Amino acid sequence: MSEGQSPEETAAEDPLKLKLRQLPHESGVYRFLGKGNRVLYVGKADDLASRVRSYFHASTDHEPTIRRMLRRVVDVEVTVTANPVEALLLESSLIKLHKPRYNINLKDDKRYPYIRLTSEDVYPRIFVTRDTSERETTYFGPFSNARATRSTLKTLQKLFKLRVCKRELQRWKPHGGEVPVPDWRPCLLHGLERCSAPCVGLIGPEEYGAYVNAAADFLLGRRSEVDELLRRKMLEASQNREYERAAKYRDALRAVERVLTRQTAVSNKAEDLDIIGLARRRHNCIVELLKIRQGYLIADEHFSMEAHPLKDDGTVLAAFLSAYYTSADWIPARIILPVEPADVEDLQLLLTRLRGNREGAVATRALLRASPSKTPRRRSRGGRVHLVVPKRGRLRELLQTARRNAEKNLEELLVAELARRGQAEAAVELSERLGLEAVPLVIEGLDISNLGAENPVGSLVQFRRGRPFKGSYRHYKLKTPGPDDYAMLAEVVHRRYPKLAANSQLPDLLIVDGGKGQLGAVVAALEAEGLAGAFAVVGIAKKEELLYKPGRKPPLRLPEDSPALKLVQRVRDEAHRFGIRFHRRLRRADGLQSILERVPGVGPAKRKALLDSFGSLKEIRRAGVKQIAEVKGFSEKLAGELINYLKVHYF
Repeated sequence: MSEGQSPEETAAEDPLKLKLRQLPHESGVYRFLGKGNRVLYVGKADDLASRVRSYFHASTDHEPTIRRMLRRVVDVEVTVTANPVEALLLESSLIKLHKPRYNINLKDDKRYPYIRLTSEDVYPRIFVTRDTSERETTYFGPFSNARATRSTLKTLQKLFKLRVCKRELQRWKPHGGEVPVPDWRPCLLHGLERCSAPCVGLIGPEEYGAYVNAAADFLLGRRSEVDELLRRKMLEASQNREYERAAKYRDALRAVERVLTRQTAVSNKAEDLDIIGLARRRHNCIVELLKIRQGYLIADEHFSMEAHPLKDDGTVLAAFLSAYYTSADWIPARIILPVEPADVEDLQLLLTRLRGNREGAVATRALLRASPSKTPRRRSRGGRVHLVVPKRGRLRELLQTARRNAEKNLEELLVAELARRGQAEAAVELSERLGLEAVPLVIEGLDISNLGAENPVGSLVQFRRGRPFKGSYRHYKLKTPGPDDYAMLAEVVHRRYPKLAANSQLPDLLIVDGGKGQLGAVVAALEAEGLAGAFAVVGIAKKEELLYKPGRKPPLRLPEDSPALKLVQRVRDEAHRFGIRFHRRLRRADGLQSILERVPGVGPAKRKALLDSFGSLKEIRRAGVKQIAEVKGFSEKLAGELINYLKVHYF
């Protein structure tokens, strides 16, 4: 309570403002809450008071998304942590838990599959799971593709013959136990050479454990260690004249070598790296992860994220790193990135701590259980993690490979979404015919409607993923004197596209109703605004339906049954229909305005109020005296005189 302020005055204050004044100047995590205590946004800060208050400063110029979020905030919660690294870890956990609308999230993060290797069994099982809640176990992943994960599991079964069933096992007599060998037969998987049948005592715990360790090394990319282990076991069995056992190790060794020969060597050094590429279009984002272990490319994963266009790449990468690696099976010493992520120092400290923890998917829980009283050391037993942004050389080339894969996967994702809407064929063909860099997701159509010099109107419609998106339709009452279509088109361009560019909302393609001249006027206007080449522009001429593209002299003629042509025509016709309807409404309003000018006692202010309320003679007639009398400036007497005048002259 401030000096001179009574308790009653303090209680009457806005609770949110009061809470903002009481925030601590310590590191921690803050949560913006909406109605019903719904978490809207989770963030971390080195200084909670300064960071959270900065959102509510009147002088702060926030991006549109943040402004929309702040209008919904009714409360703020904070959690103080011992240091920024603890805050970063808690932030990641809370984002995964609540999936706030205004955070950058991995799509379906909790549903990614893992390969689980149990550790509570005498003969550990291996299988695919999406549940990582068990602590006493080892998880490998996450993997982005369930089918590929099951294929990997099948390969591991063929290589190491680990069991997948839940049958309860004992220590059998042939292997030092006290339980006699059961009289049942091994299952079909043993006959398919995908299980070593510990259920009937065909393998002992020590030998089975060697295969378990080999499988774990294989999943972590330590392929040379697997090779060395199998060779050593094969030689030991051979020297002990256990030739049948030695033959099994030999077969497993050959299978591993066959897998290794199919992998790509990307480095002369036996190094471990994660290469991360990024591809973005609007709210869609793909992060590509290339896993390199001992110089070999062993895995290629891609993850779908949703990120606002105004979020920079560094913020997106920071969100991915904290979301993915807090539940990853293992973290290499170097992670190669296209740009430096936000909060890079804190991220490196967090990843270093996670790398030092060998519990795989339970790393997050282990760190949260740890005492927060100590600042994390810059080095851990796992070695420091470095986030590297290469400028040239071999690593830069690997980064370009990851980026190209990300762009390919993003294009496939967007085309698949178009296919679900039945628009993929048209959009893909249009991209190919016009030589566009990517399939157009957002297409706008521009048309001019005028009758002589009266009421010139610019109409603009927008299609998203092949369908009309009426929330982005716009009318423009043009100030340019007509008839001059070229100048009118330029006016619409000047009024619309600089604003869209400022908010990263430019379309992929603009279709102009007109031929070469109209197209040239739009292109020149875009150049004047510094937006030349920011998006594709084409013109469609009527009658012959020819497509004109800047820099291409002969126009493009598409077949009449072409899905791409039909899409272009739909956009053009919708822009024309939208403009004509508005133009007619303006003409009707002008006609009504001229009629009302003749009514005694109805001046400019009353005419405007009447037009705003009803808009047409038909609506005025339907309204009657009582409703007209409710319009500002009208009494029942004047309303009756208006109705009588219109009845005599126009009804």
